[in-house]
Amino acid sequence: MSSVFSHATLNHMTSYNTRIQVSTDYETWKEVACRSSSVTPGGGDRGQGQIHDFCSDSPRIGIGRLEPVTLDINLIYTEEETEGFDLLEGFFKNRTEIYMRYRPKEQDGGSWQFVGSGFMTTVLPPEADATSADLLQTTVTWYGAELVLQTAAT
Repeated sequence: MSSVFSHATLNHMTSYNTRIQVSTDYETWKEVACRSSSVTPGGGDRGQGQIHDFCSDSPRIGIGRLEPVTLDINLIYTEEETEGFDLLEGFFKNRTEIYMRYRPKEQDGGSWQFVGSGFMTTVLPPEADATSADLLQTTVTWYGAELVLQTAAT
């Protein structure tokens, strides 16, 4: 007898346990996820090239180097010093190179994590709407050369 759940995905997860952290020294990490509502990775595509010659109907193709990556973080706006907006705005203003660590699953040891060094390139004040009771939010952007997949040790 076949189960209704025979095609269910095992070991799946939700965004509930996501962790986003920043560091200036790769030793001490500061949590940003508790002041965030979403993270969207972007970029990182491998360059593509093509050229047509006179002898073929199809192009000759090639691939090149990787493009930089971004993390767009939807940040809940607060005015607490050294938290969320204030922390990332300070890195932005001072052009501080920071490490970004993104873990889709919060568990420390054994989880996958994506780590890279780069800069905050967009940190703007939040939008406001007089008709809304939603929390104020802003999107900040981290820009780096790459995000490397690793297994988290701690």
